[in-house]
Amino acid sequence: APLTPQEQQELETAETNNKQQQAGGGPPSMTEGPGASSIVANFHSSGMMTLNYKRVITPQRVSVGSELAFPLFAPLQDSPELLLGAEFNLTRSKLQWSLDCNTGKINSVLETRLGMSPMAPRFTLSAAMDHFNQDFKFGYSINIDG
Repeated sequence: APLTPQEQQELETAETNNKQQQAGGGPPSMTEGPGASSIVANFHSSGMMTLNYKRVITPQRVSVGSELAFPLFAPLQDSPELLLGAEFNLTRSKLQWSLDCNTGKINSVLETRLGMSPMAPRFTLSAAMDHFNQDFKFGYSINIDG
């Protein structure tokens, strides 16, 4: 029998809680409350510094983020790189997009479940656009978990 919307929501909440606990995070209310933000800085052995920022707009629904990478020791040799992105989680779908501000490349991925069960097949559409080089790509896939 198909799940009711309330049962589906409870199942999704339980799956999210399990994933966060396995990843070492706390409960969703502590890690992804409305307006929750996080900043992470990484130093790479190549001399690059990376700053990541994530903001949760709506818990378990809408998140935005950015990444800034720049050289620490030779600032004039490499230009800084800036990436912006967003993720929208809908009932049975997820939409992700990103923009590379240096090259103008835009990437997007739409993934949807083809049923209500957690093991339902997933259908994915993806696209990449590079307007400066007139390069446009499109892809699709079906993922069936066993």
